[in-house]
Amino acid sequence: TAGSATLRSALGLVAVAAVLLASALWALGANYARRRLGGMDNVALTVGSLAVAALALAPLAAATWPATPPPTRAWAEVVFLGVGSSALGFLLYYRLLRRIGPVRAISVTFLNPVVALAAGVVYLGEAVGLQTLAGAAVVLAGTALSLGLWPRRAGEVSRRGATRGAV
Repeated sequence: TAGSATLRSALGLVAVAAVLLASALWALGANYARRRLGGMDNVALTVGSLAVAALALAPLAAATWPATPPPTRAWAEVVFLGVGSSALGFLLYYRLLRRIGPVRAISVTFLNPVVALAAGVVYLGEAVGLQTLAGAAVVLAGTALSLGLWPRRAGEVSRRGATRGAV
């Protein structure tokens, strides 16, 4: 019906807006963390970040809590995502921020689609076509270019001023 199509369209716009807002906040957060929180301990930053996120998501979780309790495996997966993925990921991310700066540290997120693709193949047995592999190659090449990892021609001056290819 027309009403459900309008609702789906509105929800689609909200989803797109949420993704754009999240991307902007991720970039702003990286710069803020580097400039204002650079002297803090990585563990303290990680615990603080995850605590704020948990508090922000608690009302949504309460509003959508299932009538029957989730199985033990679901709780184990939540713990793995919270500790294994998020906490470990944040610890490494804050370390990267300190070492290489926000612009280069954020560029590791370009690799998320390639990692998701590999996980789908390894864990779910998903098939991958040539177009998907070509897309992954473009992402990897673009990431290498943005990080300055692409091989330069002999004699070309790098950003640091040293001539590559010179003896």
